[in-house]
Amino acid sequence: MMKFLKPVLLTILIIGLSACNSSIGQSTARSPQQTRHVEETPLQTKKENEEKSISEQKQHSWLLAGEEGLDEYVQFLVNLDDPSGKTFIRVDDMIDAMQTKEERIKYRDSQIDVRKITEDGSRIAILRDSHEDHQSVIQIYNLDSGEKENEFELPKDAYYPLVSPDLNKYLYELNKHIYLYDLSNDQTIEENNITIEGLYSGQFSPDGSKFTFTDDQKGIILIDLFKQEKKRLLTDTKIAFVNTWDQENQLIYTVAKNSKKYQGDMYSLKIVNEDNKWLGTYLYSSVLSPDHTKLIYGDSDEIKTYMIDTKSGEKRDISRTLEGTGSWITPLQWLDTGLDYMKYSNRKK
Repeated sequence: MMKFLKPVLLTILIIGLSACNSSIGQSTARSPQQTRHVEETPLQTKKENEEKSISEQKQHSWLLAGEEGLDEYVQFLVNLDDPSGKTFIRVDDMIDAMQTKEERIKYRDSQIDVRKITEDGSRIAILRDSHEDHQSVIQIYNLDSGEKENEFELPKDAYYPLVSPDLNKYLYELNKHIYLYDLSNDQTIEENNITIEGLYSGQFSPDGSKFTFTDDQKGIILIDLFKQEKKRLLTDTKIAFVNTWDQENQLIYTVAKNSKKYQGDMYSLKIVNEDNKWLGTYLYSSVLSPDHTKLIYGDSDEIKTYMIDTKSGEKRDISRTLEGTGSWITPLQWLDTGLDYMKYSNRKK
């Protein structure tokens, strides 16, 4: 059984969540085993310098996407600024280029699934899944330097790890319980306030300290992961899932409208005063740009991919840019970054 969600659409369609009232307790599950930690010294100064360097470079828009309908599920990064569709790289090939020969041999039978890329596009957390021993490994790579920063094993039979924006926190399911692993202090706690269904429909806050998800009362639950506080937002609404939470006081969510066509009304919500703003009606498989001015979605009926201007409503066919093979493209994450991922296209250690 796959221990990560492959396509994302299956994840976001799970609605019907259970209300939860119990507090956070200490977990009996072992903390993930760290097998390699490349950088032992404090990273703050180095990361700040890297982020400054990346931000000073010319920014390009990249899309992380998955391709359905093939013999195997493929994830790739494509440069949206190149309409020819020739500037793209498979994630498997990119990770392969950053590994040593020994690592490529060790992990040759495992599958890769991207769990999160940082907002600036500089770091990536991937899940390596081995079907034979039911073991999953998280690896974190620096996409600027091409080095592996960290690697650790999730507990055996752990499912669906959800990663915080800074790649430090990991929510996962194990034996029908939800656990939070904090990489920064190597601590694991059980999260009794989060349901299994809630894990599928939720999002971390930008700083990773909170988590929000929908429940069976069709509202949004906000959990403070460390203060053990729970707050309900937008009670009695028909919210399907939380799309993204990329700004501290604002999250994006979707209300189910036409389940047969996988359509919903998308809204932005200001958490402080619960002020709502309607953004439009879109397919569930949609990804917003970081500034929320554009949106990309894959149309499974037409087998095409479109970009929409969220202000004017202008719709543009970008199928050629994504260089699809006639199968359905699922957009996963939009990145505006100064990095050029094509530097890994012909590189091997």
